[in-house]
Amino acid sequence: PEWRGYFAPPALQALIVEALANNRDLRIAVLRVEQARAAYGIERANRLPVLAAQASGQRQQVPADLSLTRHEMITSQYQAGLGVSAWEIDLWGRLASLRGAALEDYLASDAARRAVTMSLITHVAEGYFDVREIDQRIALARRTLATRQESYRIFSRRVAVGATSRLNLTQVETLLLQAQALTSQLEQERDRKRHALQLLVGSPHALAPLDAEAASAAG
Repeated sequence: PEWRGYFAPPALQALIVEALANNRDLRIAVLRVEQARAAYGIERANRLPVLAAQASGQRQQVPADLSLTRHEMITSQYQAGLGVSAWEIDLWGRLASLRGAALEDYLASDAARRAVTMSLITHVAEGYFDVREIDQRIALARRTLATRQESYRIFSRRVAVGATSRLNLTQVETLLLQAQALTSQLEQERDRKRHALQLLVGSPHALAPLDAEAASAAG
């Protein structure tokens, strides 16, 4: 299929194949896209460019003095977006305006199937890259949290033996609490993004390829 040329990661391709298999009924596909949009809390424009989509990844070296962990590291950023297409279908506006037989006729058309299929593929790709990006941020936040926990342990012992002031310990504790709050916030955001992606794909076990890919990257 044409979309494989845009979306190379095997895990993403597996998700798209699963989504297409679970959303052959256009009514179900439209419902799941709307549910995912609601889960994201995002209002998208009615006019949805179709037929052209693109994805990109970028790796960047972060010097030690700019890293939160004080160690040189490599970060990865993933983006997915829509390109300019030769034609567009006002899919969501039309679906909202049609009723009864007119809606059924439209959903039975080849144009509607192409539009809904590309919308589904694009949303799955965006969801995939969103989850991968938040996983990267959580990994960094957890490393930072571990560093803050170790600092707090060291300063607690230094205060106990009178080697430093309690004010210094309070400052270290503040940094620890901030790291804990950020990590928790990111994990909640990841849960929300994963839920939206599961809604799109239509299977509670749909993210297994993504999880396997993330585990392999971490290893």
